Amino acid sequence: MPVSNFSRKIAIPMAWLALLASSALAQDAVSLGQPVPAPGPPRGADASNRYLVTFAPGTSPATRAAAAQQAGVTVRFNYAAVDAMAITAPNENAVNALRGHRSVVGIVPDRRLFAMQKGRGNGNG
Repeated sequence: MPVSNFSRKIAIPMAWLALLASSALAQDAVSLGQPVPAPGPPRGADASNRYLVTFAPGTSPATRAAAAQQAGVTVRFNYAAVDAMAITAPNENAVNALRGHRSVVGIVPDRRLFAMQKGRGNGNG
């Protein structure tokens, strides 16, 4: 059965949505066959050293982990469903070292996302 143009257009955004949702909402989730990840920083802690790293399609989890180790960053999650991982970096030099790896497509800050505003809003957005 041929894939519709609509399915092709939403394939990448859906993958990003899954990546972002799993990173922001499933801090304690464990992938089958993966070690239990170290707990993240407590709520309210500075998370400015956390990033999501995307890799070229087909990059193996072992290659992604090796790239992280060579750059000196800590892997928080090495995703199986998408070619990406969540990392914690000690400094910007480590992020730049990882950015230079041939398989890295992009690195973005890992931020918490909220679907709705908490508390009472004043109606001004």
